[in-house]
Amino acid sequence: MKVATRIQVVKRVSRRPCGWVMAASLLGVVAQPTMAIGQTTISMSSSMALSSSKILGNTGDEPTGIAVDSAGNIYTANRGSDNVSKITPAGVSTILGSTGRVPEGIAVDSAGNIYTANSYSDNVSKITPAGVSTILGSTGRVPVGIAVDSAGNIYTANAYSENVSKITPAGVSTILGKTGVEAYGIAVDSAGNIYVANWGSDNVSKITPAGVSTILGKTGAYPSGIAVDSAGNIYTANWGSDNVSKITPAGVSKILGKTGREPVFIAVDSAGNIYTANSRSDNVSKITPAGVSTILGKTGRGPIGIAVDSAGNIYTANSRSDNVSKITPKSTRRKKNKKRVSSIQSSVKPLDHTLLS
Repeated sequence: MKVATRIQVVKRVSRRPCGWVMAASLLGVVAQPTMAIGQTTISMSSSMALSSSKILGNTGDEPTGIAVDSAGNIYTANRGSDNVSKITPAGVSTILGSTGRVPEGIAVDSAGNIYTANSYSDNVSKITPAGVSTILGSTGRVPVGIAVDSAGNIYTANAYSENVSKITPAGVSTILGKTGVEAYGIAVDSAGNIYVANWGSDNVSKITPAGVSTILGKTGAYPSGIAVDSAGNIYTANWGSDNVSKITPAGVSKILGKTGREPVFIAVDSAGNIYTANSRSDNVSKITPAGVSTILGKTGRGPIGIAVDSAGNIYTANSRSDNVSKITPKSTRRKKNKKRVSSIQSSVKPLDHTLLS
């Protein structure tokens, strides 16, 4: 009976396309046929003109979590091959190291060490920049999300045991606090507070460094990914309602904006813009702090994990095409091509300037 229950939970938190279909049928989730904000339907063609999308490199089997380091290297947790892929900014892809069984979430610390939450072996793997892999410590049951704080402590959201594990850099593991039903995504703020998206209870848990746990606020249906901005606002990607919730530090909750179909993980940039990996519509949504939502660009098949680098580039782990997409916003591209555009403008007749618009 316990084994059967575990399998059911893992299916529901699984990134496998069949796992998501199983979750939808069991939980009665109906996908939304359109994406709209109020009365305004999102235009995919006009918004995607603001960015450029490409496949950056290949990964192992079924990549789920994704992380980017300070040098712009990309790392994916490959749940189907129990390893981590590294892709350089130039697109060179290698297998960095092995993990425990069925890694889901992934995080990178300031020294470039990689950590994965291994959902079938209930532990965390650490892989050094040199590719040396070890089991850092044990977790609760079925860890999915993972985060690392500025001191190098690791935290996992444990879906089956509905709690958060803390593992120190020395490998000492403890249960930090309880969560809501089916803990999923996890994030940590600059003060060391932990936030968890509770898939089964449609809310967010906050756990202080001392282990005091409270429900911070409500979310949309089936929150999966979670992120925190520099002001302490919390955002969740709501897989069942195709939208993003914002919860203030005071616990005031609202729907910030709509997304594509079945968003899984979520990221926030330094300007407070929100990005979601939309697993059923194969694209990325961008929502501004004011709540304006657009489709930023297309991805590979079945995007699950999402990350943003310091230049504003977006990366997704595409679970059904085994690769990583890179989406470059137009503003970033302009900076890179400024010299080239100036050269073109100086060599064409005034009438030809329309070609540049």
